[in-house]
Amino acid sequence: MKTLLVTISKGGVGKTMCTCQLARHARSLGLRVLVIDFDDQVNASNALERKYTENDVVATRLGQTATELLLRYSETDLGSIPEFALVAGDGALVREFVEFARTTDPGQVHSRMYMAQANFAAFLGDIAPHFDLCIIDSPPAADIRISVSLMEGDAVLSPIQLSQECIEGIAETLSGQRGILRIKASTNPELQFLGFLPNMVESTPKQREALREIADNVGEFLLRNENEELVFLPRRAAFADAQEKGTALANLAKTNTAAREAWAITKPIFTLILERLGLTPKLRQLDASRKIQKIESQALGVNPDDVLGATADEGAGNESVASRS
Repeated sequence: MKTLLVTISKGGVGKTMCTCQLARHARSLGLRVLVIDFDDQVNASNALERKYTENDVVATRLGQTATELLLRYSETDLGSIPEFALVAGDGALVREFVEFARTTDPGQVHSRMYMAQANFAAFLGDIAPHFDLCIIDSPPAADIRISVSLMEGDAVLSPIQLSQECIEGIAETLSGQRGILRIKASTNPELQFLGFLPNMVESTPKQREALREIADNVGEFLLRNENEELVFLPRRAAFADAQEKGTALANLAKTNTAAREAWAITKPIFTLILERLGLTPKLRQLDASRKIQKIESQALGVNPDDVLGATADEGAGNESVASRS
């Protein structure tokens, strides 16, 4: 299982949208996907539990919430493990960690932080055999939720907006007390920073100037494709529409021209991210398996749709590991 943290020290930049849309896309390709919602606003949890059409796959909650996972993790409390799963946010993480640290002596705070890291590491170790990809939606604040994710994760993606406030947050994200580079140097040398992904990009002089400033200062940390070209997500209402409806942008694109244009830009970026995470061999294996099943079904005179179910674009089902075995 590859664990990807989506984070930056700034709110409202599209972290949750990237988390949810990447998760839905990965699941549609056949990957077993887990999403952890570490943001007290629980927007990712809400979006992934909505369903717009019959082709949309709803994430199924595991038996423990994000707060319970960090404070009192128990493998026996997780329940059955579906192929598209959610550790839901419960709005209590700030109270249990941030406010706790403000009102409690350092010894108890340190003990709780250590416990949270140990619980999270144990959880990831136990759950890893059941999933191919785990995506963590983070809060804008740099606290224990970021620390444990960086210390135990495999990779980081940082959506950014081309604004002065976000530019100022880049330095904190990279080199702050709980910065990516600091954690990588001190605790998790295998941590991979995929890069900053400009989001909600518009073709205006102000945004072009902001992009030039970012490129001059942290150009080596911008997400680029195999041709070393900068990639970005444009400002499109279709992203918010897909999130609000609880559907994959690819599904919305089937009937919506604006969504189709947005998806044409987004799909190669998601493909790039999955490739950088090392999931291409798994995707090829899944694709080959689907092709073999289709050929065998056609040879037997069986309707492939009856055997394969939804197509890769429409999304795979929510079959549990237990039912597969």
